[in-house]
Formats: sequence, C-alpha cells, structure tokens
Amino acid sequence: MQGVATSAEAAPEPALEPAQDGPLGGASAAGRTALALIAASIILLAVVMALGPSATVPQVGSGGPLLWFAARPSLATVITLERVGLLAGALGVTVGLIAARRGWRPATWLLLGVGAAAAVVYIFLPPAGSIDVLNYAIYGRIASLGHNPYLMRPSQLYRGGDPVGLFAPSNWRTLPTIYGPVATGVQWAAAKLGGASMARIVFWIRFVNAIAYVAAAAGLVSLAGMDRARQVRVCLLWAVNPLMLFWLVGSGHVDVLPAMLVVASLIMIRSDRVAHGAVTGVLLGAATAIKTPFMLAAAGIFWVARRSPRTLLAGLAAMTAVLVPSYLVPGVLNTAVLSRRLTVSAGFIYPVPAAVAARPALFGGVVLAATTALALLLMWRLPAGLAGSPAVRPAIALALAWLAVFPVQTPWYDALVFPLLALMPWSRLDYLVVIRCLLLSEMLLPGVQPNSGSLSVAIAQFSHLGLLVLFGVLVSASLLRAWGGAPQRFSWPASVSCSPDAAPAISGPDEDRMSTSKP
Repeated sequence: MQGVATSAEAAPEPALEPAQDGPLGGASAAGRTALALIAASIILLAVVMALGPSATVPQVGSGGPLLWFAARPSLATVITLERVGLLAGALGVTVGLIAARRGWRPATWLLLGVGAAAAVVYIFLPPAGSIDVLNYAIYGRIASLGHNPYLMRPSQLYRGGDPVGLFAPSNWRTLPTIYGPVATGVQWAAAKLGGASMARIVFWIRFVNAIAYVAAAAGLVSLAGMDRARQVRVCLLWAVNPLMLFWLVGSGHVDVLPAMLVVASLIMIRSDRVAHGAVTGVLLGAATAIKTPFMLAAAGIFWVARRSPRTLLAGLAAMTAVLVPSYLVPGVLNTAVLSRRLTVSAGFIYPVPAAVAARPALFGGVVLAATTALALLLMWRLPAGLAGSPAVRPAIALALAWLAVFPVQTPWYDALVFPLLALMPWSRLDYLVVIRCLLLSEMLLPGVQPNSGSLSVAIAQFSHLGLLVLFGVLVSASLLRAWGGAPQRFSWPASVSCSPDAAPAISGPDEDRMSTSKP
C-alpha cells in the first residue's frame, strides 16, 4: 500500500483513539445494545408509515406499489412512535460509536445489508414526517406536462383538477420550485414513470433515493479502506443511521442525491489525474445543481487540489460546464421565490431580528459573515483529519459552519455533514452532530399536520434551546480544542497527492490507530 505524499502543509496525523475503556466483552454487549436500538428505531418508524395516512403520513392516493393499513391512528399514537423511534435511533448510533471505540467489530456486510434492507422496506411504505416529497412529485408532474416548474405554480395544476396537482400541500401551492435543475430532472423522470398517480411518482422518487443512499454507504466503506474500525464507523453514521434513513429514504428528501455525489467525488479526488479532476467537477457540479449548499463541500474538496493546477482547473472547468447551462433555464435564479419559501418555512431555529429577516440582502450578508467566521475557526481548530482523505476536513468545516449558522434548518439538511463526519476520526463532534439531528427531528414532528399540544410545544422549546447550546458547545470546543484524543497542532489541509489505495494502513486487526508511511 502506498503512503500519502506529504509536504510542509501536509494534513495533520490522525488523532489517536483514546485507550480502550473496557474489556472486549463489554464492547460486544454495548454493540449488541446498539444494534437492538437501531433495529427498534427502524421498525418503529416503519410502523408509523405502515399505519397509513395520519398527522405524520400525507395522503398520496392509490395506484402505486405503496402498501399500508388504513388504521387511522391518532395524533398521540404516531407522534409517540416517531419520537421514541428517532430517540432510539440516536441512542443506537451513539452507543455503537462508543462500542466501536472499545473494539466492537461487527461484520461490515451485515451493517450494509441492514441499511439496504431498511431502505427497500421504506420505499414500499408511504412517506412520513414531511410533505416535501409531494412537492417534488408535483414539480416533476409540471415538467412532464411540458411546463416550466420554475415559473408555473402548483396551484395551477390544483385548480385545473390534475390528479397529481390535487395533492398539492396548501402551504406551497403558490410557490414554484426552488430546487436545482438536476433535481428537477430526477423529478421529471419520476413523473414520467409515475404518470397521473401521486403514489407512483412518490415511489419512483424514493426508489432513486434508496439507490443513492445505498450507493453512498458503499462508497463510504470503500473510502474507509481495509480498516475494520473505520468501516464500522461509516456504517454507524450513515448506512444504518435511522435518522438519515428515515429523513432521506422514508421521508424522501432530495438531499440524499447530492450527498451520494459528494461521496463519489471524494473517491475520484484521491487521485491527482486530470481526468479524475474533471469527473470530480462534474459530480460536484451536479450536486450543487440539486441543492446549492453542497457547493460548500465542493469548495472544501477543491481546496486540497490546489497544488495540482491541472487537476484543479479541470475540475473547476467541468463543474462550470455543468452549472452554467443548468442555471440558464428561465426562472432558476428567481431569488424572490427562495425568499418567499423561507417565510413559509417551519420558522427560524434561532431568534432573528425582524429588521434583518425582512431584508434579504442584509439577511444574506449577516449569514455569510457569520458562516465565514465560524468556518475559519473550524478549519483552524477541528480535530485532525485522516491523511488518506485530506479533502474531508476542509469540506466538513465549511458544511458545519453553514449548518450551525443558517437559521432555517431541518434534520435532512444534515445529509451534507454525516458522510463527511463518517470519514473523520472519532471525536466528541460525533455526539454533537447526532444530538443536533435528533433535536431538529423532535422539533419538526409530526411533520404533516401541526401539533400545538402542550407537550409538543415544550419539546419544541427545549429543542430550540438545545440547538443554541450546541452552537455554543461547537464554538467553545473549537476554541479550546476540546474534541478528545491527543492534542494536535494546526496546519492547513494538504493538497491532493495520493493514489486510489492510499488509505492509512492499520497497525493491528482491531485497533483504531492509523499509520502512514513517510516519504
């Protein structure tokens, strides 16, 4: 196995894992507990979907391969199942990470198989937790009928009695799509396959999502190399992570598609060949043309290619070649639509002064300044990345900064950071990100119908406060470098100069410590 070429700016050596805290028997017991919690979470969330239309499962009509019982569950039933299921999933991932640090090494194929099986089950059940997939279907329907979804409103389909448009959520009927052209292309294809049936279109959208989710899991395992500890880590944080499975496959959010493309780009950029740089640019351009925040991951990935000008230029040229034609579509750059969409969102997770929120230019400037400041802090003080994946650390610094600062957030936005986090060494950042996703999830539930019950209001208030606390913890831990593991000196992320098999070698069969050969 070849070593990673280093320079004065080489990536820091990976943080060594803390010493094992207990016997392997204890780790195995913790691992079994983690798997039980993860399995319980996946099953509980599947039950919510299988119960049929409710406060958390939208009406999608008939005519598709989706299966459910017309149980008409109460609000209390579905929201309890959701809350317990998501909490069990977050606990399962957390306990699994702790067990993996102590030596637990389940079979990677088992974890990948569980994640793939859960994804398959979910796509044959109705979506839950959100109405966004209905919007995707309607925008795809508009495109499949030959109209421009960036200009035409869902209300026009609704008023015309279109069999798909009749399911348009009332909050979004007056808003054209804000998703990128590549996302619209996927939605158009799903609508072509699904025809005049909302259920069929939703099935095809989530079918594509499931493929992307499993492909991303396989790509992350490939990036982990032969190290069993890293393989287990990426499976816990992605492949069998019930939070991501539910929101990206079960709920059907489009964020899984750019996440998969980012993983593919990390595989390609491990080589400094010009052709690989060009393919990386195409992948990242497509990711950005689905959801623009993924350009932050692109910026971090391209940062490490700066020492190979030909590779960098090829990547940037390819990315431009994807983005420019995509955004020439009339209406794609309609910022007024985006501004209106934000006003009807679930609300800001942080208090934002009305004078700032009402002025898009000022709002954007404040967010940009705060994101830049936090990104610089994170690039300076985040835990050291692994030498075999130098692009991950700058990418996750930029992604985390935006996720922490932007006041409109949902749990599926974390698809931007979980794949990157999975490729970092262990640190307390793992728990912070998992807790953040759980709080965002609990704040959003039930997801389809509003819930103004006193308990839900209290949970939402607690979640808002918890997110503010987590923001403070992120900043404080960065300033103090209190991430756990051995202290690391700072150096800027290295440029790309590694071969496809340059993942760090393992120093033992069950150890988390990595070793890299020196030049």
